[in-house]
Amino acid sequence: MATLSSHEKGEHGNGYYGAVLERATAALDQDRSERLLEATTSQQPVAAAAPPAAAAAPTAAAPRPPPAAGASPALSAAAAARHCRAPAAGEAAPAPMAAQRGSRAVGASIAVHPPRFYAVAQFLRELAACPAAAAALRVFLVFSERADLELFGAALRCLEPDVPVDIWEPVVADAPLTGKRVVGKFGMFESQFVAAYKKWYGIAHMMDLDPDEAPEYGLMLDAELLLFELHAPPGHQHGCFAGSGWEFLLDRIRSKEASKEWPAAQVSSTLKVYKTGDDMLSGKDFDRKLINGNARFVTKGAWRPDDDRKCRSEGCGELRRQWRDALFSWWTDLPWMNLSVARRMLRHLADAKPAEEVGGGAARMGREDEEDSREQRR
Repeated sequence: MATLSSHEKGEHGNGYYGAVLERATAALDQDRSERLLEATTSQQPVAAAAPPAAAAAPTAAAPRPPPAAGASPALSAAAAARHCRAPAAGEAAPAPMAAQRGSRAVGASIAVHPPRFYAVAQFLRELAACPAAAAALRVFLVFSERADLELFGAALRCLEPDVPVDIWEPVVADAPLTGKRVVGKFGMFESQFVAAYKKWYGIAHMMDLDPDEAPEYGLMLDAELLLFELHAPPGHQHGCFAGSGWEFLLDRIRSKEASKEWPAAQVSSTLKVYKTGDDMLSGKDFDRKLINGNARFVTKGAWRPDDDRKCRSEGCGELRRQWRDALFSWWTDLPWMNLSVARRMLRHLADAKPAEEVGGGAARMGREDEEDSREQRR
């Protein structure tokens, strides 16, 4: 196993798991690059965006605070008068999120880019209007570059001036080291690769937080989000205050994980057809390619659908059943992951030693991950 160099440990802005993520992608050979492509293109393309003046968590990967209101970039007075909302009269609502961060054990990694700024701004407005949701979910907005972050800050002050600044946290994702060697080869899929990488970067950022602040679970989300509570018919609303279903979000996810059951939809070979170049693929064949790509990526090529010589465990058998029956598990449930499991997966893919190599909080989390792993095996 390799150890991470001091450069990879964060001297250039990455935390430990940010560096592990980079290694997991940068070390890919051509065959594994293609498997990574297949795995990442199964996710909806995410946009590259940028957040406002939110207090970033104190980690090596945290960006500098965005510019204060009025700083460049900013709209002209005429454009602001025409397009921007005026703040609500009276005192702004208090923003108690910072005090609750330690109790919010579910974090959302949301990749955004300028064409989706409006959607993220609307989601943040709804989140701020639903205290139970804001108390249950910690939001990390992931941007491709600092310029996007600053632009989003200006856009949010224009579109939603009453959104509390600490209801979300900014993350600026370093571009994948594979950018020219891998991403550039795939043309139309490049945006999907970058979008998926940004979601993973947000997850890595959470894992690099202090153990007392890091969420227990992470969600990978696109930018187009609304809160059901604010749009549902009256008979289907469950409230945004005490007793809301949001209070049980963490318990529901833990229960899902403990059940070891993953909802999936069996894909038809006739209902949907995809055209890829000159080829026509049924929905079943297309989704089996995605399942194959994911399975081979996480096993470093050991898994194959029709060959069990290198991958014979019970888990490998379940993957073959998933591939054979085209059991597609994306978009059938909340896209959550246990961050302890994600840490082990990234270290495995990057051939990196456990986090005790870097000491401090990361080492403590590394020991906790190993304990979790032993408990799950029992």
